[in-house]
Amino acid sequence: MSMTDGGMTAADVAAVMNGGNGGRGFGWGGDGAWWVLILFLFAFGGGNWGNYGNNGVGADMQRGFDQQATQGTLASIQTQIGAGFSNAAVAQCNAQQNILQAMNANQNATNQAMNTLAMSLQN
Repeated sequence: MSMTDGGMTAADVAAVMNGGNGGRGFGWGGDGAWWVLILFLFAFGGGNWGNYGNNGVGADMQRGFDQQATQGTLASIQTQIGAGFSNAAVAQCNAQQNILQAMNANQNATNQAMNTLAMSLQN
């Protein structure tokens, strides 16, 4: 019976609704494929649900935390060293600025003295 005749048989409905496998397999392609899921759980789970003492998992986690703390400490030291060099550079710039200001003040005083001398000679 074709679909243009107005109806579907029970076999047609089952084939369309269940993909032809009769509802078995739970989306894994038919009978017996569920064992892949169980195999995956035991192969990669190791059967140690929540037990971090086995297989060195706890030690690995502790090393990870220790490594993170070490990296944080190194970053802090690096920041302090950078700040120290920055502060030294700022201090050097301030010292040079003070020297230049003193030289400028001496030059201005010399100019004023020459102007005063020139005015005295002119009078």
